[in-house]
Amino acid sequence: MSVDANDSAPGAAPVRRAAAWAIDFALALTVAVLLGGWTWTRISTLVKDVPGLARQGAWEVISSGGDIKAASADFGSSLWNSASGYVMQAFAALVLIVFVYHFVGLAWRGRTLGKLALDLRVEAPGRARLGKRQACARAMSTTVCDVGLFAVACCVLLQGAFLLSVVCWLLAVTVFWVNVLPAVFPGRLTVSDRVIGTRVARAHLIRAVAGQAVQGGRAAWQGVQRMAEQDRVQNLGRGAVAKGRGALERGKQAYADRRSGDASPPAPPALPPPAPPYQAPPVPYQPPAVPYQQQRPGERIPRPEEQ
Repeated sequence: MSVDANDSAPGAAPVRRAAAWAIDFALALTVAVLLGGWTWTRISTLVKDVPGLARQGAWEVISSGGDIKAASADFGSSLWNSASGYVMQAFAALVLIVFVYHFVGLAWRGRTLGKLALDLRVEAPGRARLGKRQACARAMSTTVCDVGLFAVACCVLLQGAFLLSVVCWLLAVTVFWVNVLPAVFPGRLTVSDRVIGTRVARAHLIRAVAGQAVQGGRAAWQGVQRMAEQDRVQNLGRGAVAKGRGALERGKQAYADRRSGDASPPAPPALPPPAPPYQAPPVPYQPPAVPYQQQRPGERIPRPEEQ
C-alpha cells in the first residue's frame, strides 16, 4: 500500500479497535494474575518464616529498653512494609511488562497481538514505518491509560492514603475515557493519536496473505503442469530412443548374419492351400438311341455291341 493511499484511508472502525484492545487488555490481566500469585507466594513465605520473625521480634524487645509496645509496633510495621513492598514491586513489574509489550510490537511491526488478530496496525501518515520515538510515546500513553494510573491508585491505597487513592482511581477512569471517546467520532483518532501523530488503520494483512496464497497456488499448479509436460516429453523421447535402439540391434544382427553366411531369405508368408479342381458330377449311363424297327416274327434284334 502506498503512502498516498494510507493518507486518504479512513481509520479503523471503533468496534474493531475495541476488540483489539480487549485482547491486549486480557493479556495484561493474565500477567497481573501471574504476578499476583507470585506476590502471594512471597508474602506467604515471609509469614511462615516463624523462627526468623521470632528472632527479629526478640532482638527488638531486647534493644527497646523495656518499651515493649514500641518494639512490637516497629516489628509489625516492618512486616507490613515488607508485604506492601512486594505488592508495589508486582505493580511496577506489571507496568513495565505492559510498556515493553506495546513498545516492541509497535516498533517492530506497528501492531500488538490484539491488533494483529483484528488486522490493524498503528501507522504514521507520510511514513512507511512507525518511528521508535513515536512507538515509545504511544506505548507509554497506552500503558498509563490502561494500567499505570490504576497501579498508582492501588499503591497509594497500600500506603494508607484512602482519599488520595480514590482521587487517583477517578483520575484513571477519566483519563481512559477522555482518551478513548474521540475515536468514535469522525477521524477516529484518540487523544494520544492526535498528540503523537499516529493513527490506527486496517493493515489488510489477511487480504495480502490470501492473495499470496492464491498466487502461490497458481504457481504451484503451473509448476505441476510443466512437470507433467516435461514427463510426457521425456516419456516420448525414451520411447523413440528405445525404438531406435531396437531397430539398430536388429540391423546389427542382420549384418552379422549376412557376414557369417547364415543369413537366409525370410520365409514367405504362409498362403492358404489351393482350392481343388472342379469336378463335374458323374452322369448315369444311357444307351444310345436305336431307331425303331419293327420286329418280325422269329427275328432277333441284335445287341448294340453286335451291330
